[in-house]
Amino acid sequence: MDRLLGKKQHCKVLSVEDDPDYQAALMNGLSVLNYDDKQMIFLTTSSAHEALAIIIEHPDISIVFLDVVMETDQAGLHLIRAIREDLGHKLMRIVLLTGQPGMAPVNDLIAQYDIDDYWCKSDLTQAHLQTIVLSNLRTWAHLSDLV
Repeated sequence: MDRLLGKKQHCKVLSVEDDPDYQAALMNGLSVLNYDDKQMIFLTTSSAHEALAIIIEHPDISIVFLDVVMETDQAGLHLIRAIREDLGHKLMRIVLLTGQPGMAPVNDLIAQYDIDDYWCKSDLTQAHLQTIVLSNLRTWAHLSDLV
């Protein structure tokens, strides 16, 4: 299977979120997306541990929406390191979401972790969500074309 988005007929987005209500709202917001007439495939899980297994099974995921606090206060941050360092997924776009911005200040996160975007859950509107997904899909496609 060709891994370049431009040659695929689908785009995969993974949401890693332990709050079932927020996960449902996020999936509802994502369900209306269309990118370059490709089928959007949405994968969900409620833990960093399960997310790692999904990423191993689906290495062609374009974007990961990742909650910071799940099984532990830093489960999401540990998953970032596993994605980037252990699995070597440098192109996969990681959008970090937090409901507790004081626990994970944006300047610290940007400096210490290879993330592509960071949002406080309460600030993420439908319009912002669509913009984030589409811009990250475009970036992923362009970077993939360079590799």
